[in-house]
Amino acid sequence: MRISGICCWNTVPEWKDDEVPYRIANNGYPTILCNVNNFYWDMTYDVHPDERGHNWGGSVDEHKSFAMLPYHVYRSVRAGLDESPVHLELAEEGKTVLTEQGRASIVGVQGQLWAETIRGPQWVEYYMFPKMFGLIERGWNAHPDFEELRGEEEELVFHKELAHYYRKLGEKEFPYLAQSDVNFRLPYPGLCLRDGMLYANTPIYGAEIRYTTDGTVPREDSALWTEPVSCVSSCIQAKLFYLGKQSVTAVMQ
Repeated sequence: MRISGICCWNTVPEWKDDEVPYRIANNGYPTILCNVNNFYWDMTYDVHPDERGHNWGGSVDEHKSFAMLPYHVYRSVRAGLDESPVHLELAEEGKTVLTEQGRASIVGVQGQLWAETIRGPQWVEYYMFPKMFGLIERGWNAHPDFEELRGEEEELVFHKELAHYYRKLGEKEFPYLAQSDVNFRLPYPGLCLRDGMLYANTPIYGAEIRYTTDGTVPREDSALWTEPVSCVSSCIQAKLFYLGKQSVTAVMQ
């Protein structure tokens, strides 16, 4: 079945037009939510200089697509264009409230992929996966458990559900994509040096963090990080390796 409606993409709070989708829906027009800061696949995954894509609408990854709330669109944005945290408790303050008619007018969610920066089919796959899984999750489950929660309780439940989502990506979806020879993207590791100890993390269950301290780019046979290790290097580099894929390089210096 084909569903038609008005595609509403402008949900960037800084631009002051994020009320438009709900105003359109409240007036009874069939509304498709395709938020630029949640569902535009041609946005860069991250501000990392080696990541491809646009950044005029911020960055979009599988975390941000998962965070989208169709019936609380203002609280779907957890970071600003500069990646600074958004105060969710103030996000809806003074803005257009979605009415019952408006709720009935929202007919779906949609992802967009524009082709200006695409130079081959492998980059179509890279832009779409794993961002696509957040769209799929929110299309099937428009009312996650954290939707109506607020404050610390909302934060706790959101991150609990997010961790479960990432575990399923690592255990189920990524192996299937690898088996199907899809060029999916891996997030690069997080790094922290504290009290002479190197800490690293990744949300991808089963992936390996490989690192170097001599200024070279990590390879599959570089040191494996599994727990905090003593480190005095002024240049630490790390990559994530999983299922024959590798992330861009995280650099801390």
